[in-house]
Amino acid sequence: MGVPLMILTNRIFSAAIALLLAAATAAHAQDPRLCSEQGDPVADAPFDFVDGFCISAVRPIGNPGETANVLSFGAFPANDAGQLDVFVIWEPEEIGVLDGQKFTYSSSLSWTSNQPDAIVKEWVGNFNPSPDNPFAVMITDSAQPSLTPPEYAMSGTSATVSGRVIESDAFPPPIGRYHIQVTGLEPGEMVSFGKIGNGGTVIPEPSSALLSLLAFLSLAAFGRRRRAK
Repeated sequence: MGVPLMILTNRIFSAAIALLLAAATAAHAQDPRLCSEQGDPVADAPFDFVDGFCISAVRPIGNPGETANVLSFGAFPANDAGQLDVFVIWEPEEIGVLDGQKFTYSSSLSWTSNQPDAIVKEWVGNFNPSPDNPFAVMITDSAQPSLTPPEYAMSGTSATVSGRVIESDAFPPPIGRYHIQVTGLEPGEMVSFGKIGNGGTVIPEPSSALLSLLAFLSLAAFGRRRRAK
């Protein structure tokens, strides 16, 4: 059963994330870890997110062929430069959005210091079937009006994307991870993060070079659609 994301307001979503964070802290249900400690490729060159955090979705995103559901949250410290990078990873499974489908998501970041000039960026990507040939597509950059969705809201202590709907013709090739970044914070400042999403279709792990070729062709077509708009 899908999550009714489109009816979530910024206040309701933030409250829901706060409750989830409290529950996770009390139960120690999720222990965020550095990508470098897990050996994730984003910690290595050319990405070099050595102090980024790689976490899984709280629960499986669904069985192959089912509607995908993503839920993830946690609390993380900004690095010495006041930057935080969080990767939510569900690889080897992927999420694709077929013709006529859509994917709806909300995300939330909150911190304690007053930083109205903080910049938030979001990407989606995939390291399947080989980390040597990944892709990433930026979907949000609060510093660029053309990449700031109307569902984005910012205050001095928080940033949210609420009920953003991405239709099939604007969705990238099948994705296996999500990346959110915030810069301009105090070094070491704790940041609460939450993400919830629903839609598209769960795709099983790729198993052949043919799927790699199809993903490449799909990415090329996605790029052509973006340039045509």
